[in-house]
Amino acid sequence: MFQKLILVVGFAVMLAFLLPIIGCGGDGMVSISGTISLDGVLIENGRVRIAASDSPVSGSEVVNGKFTTRTTVGKKIVTVYAMKQDGETEETNPTTGEKTKVPKFVPLLDNGSMYGELTESYEIDVKKGGDKFTIELKSADLLKK
Repeated sequence: MFQKLILVVGFAVMLAFLLPIIGCGGDGMVSISGTISLDGVLIENGRVRIAASDSPVSGSEVVNGKFTTRTTVGKKIVTVYAMKQDGETEETNPTTGEKTKVPKFVPLLDNGSMYGELTESYEIDVKKGGDKFTIELKSADLLKK
């Protein structure tokens, strides 16, 4: 009887200790993922930035149109950055003077953004269990701004 009591108390203490650690994700962050396309074509390479006034900024790379990141629950503003290769350029190594060709990148959409920014106010609403989003951008809408 005494052994059962020790076992039950020991289990309760262990549970009380572990629940806060493994509980509900402790940091308040949830995983989100999605796809991003421009005019129906997945964005090959880029970045996505997720922001809100009441939470830290998060983001990730966009590869083959897909992204995955962690953020807090609630309404967020998404900014998408995308560049495309436009030939090559020559760079000189400052130490050796050796010249090498490297890819030259320009914004995916010629909307005046130096860094390939495609959106400024695309909104999403992240739910408690995390979400999957499909962000379909249209160049005609983005060039109106």
